Amino acid sequence: MRKGYSVIEALNWYAYVSNNPVVRIDPEGLDDIVIQIEGEAALGLGPDVSGGLVFDTDNPEESGIIGTVGAALGATAGISVGVALFFGEAEGTGFNLDLNAKFGSFSIYFDEKGDINGIGVSIGVGLGVSRGVVTKSGTLPFIDLADYVSGAVEKAVESTPKPPLTPSIPSIF
Repeated sequence: MRKGYSVIEALNWYAYVSNNPVVRIDPEGLDDIVIQIEGEAALGLGPDVSGGLVFDTDNPEESGIIGTVGAALGATAGISVGVALFFGEAEGTGFNLDLNAKFGSFSIYFDEKGDINGIGVSIGVGLGVSRGVVTKSGTLPFIDLADYVSGAVEKAVESTPKPPLTPSIPSIF
């Protein structure tokens, strides 16, 4: 540590991003960023669902549409739009803890081992506290979605009846 500085002053807070916080946010490529719509309703046990877009910083080709389903335990109801930062992969099995206030919510996401895997904030309407007992997330990568749409269009074009190549001559008999 440099002499005459506190621990906070002595740390290089931009070393993590190679001293370029404008261009780089995750040089190791470990984080996933999720923009989501979330809804839950529980009085005891109830559904906990969300969907949105995930931006995978370590494998951009895995970025896509993410969906999460699970069960919530608590007393809560709400729907919101928000953003979450995952310190690893957003996909997989885990659980979450949500605190829903009148105009938004705060979430902490845990992986299957119980380690904190991410945090999120949302703006919306709701009230209550819940714990996602178990949730399962999966992603449909944009590249796979493009391949699927391309294949569906090709199949539709191939199945369209084609006009005959030679003109038909009407028969008089």
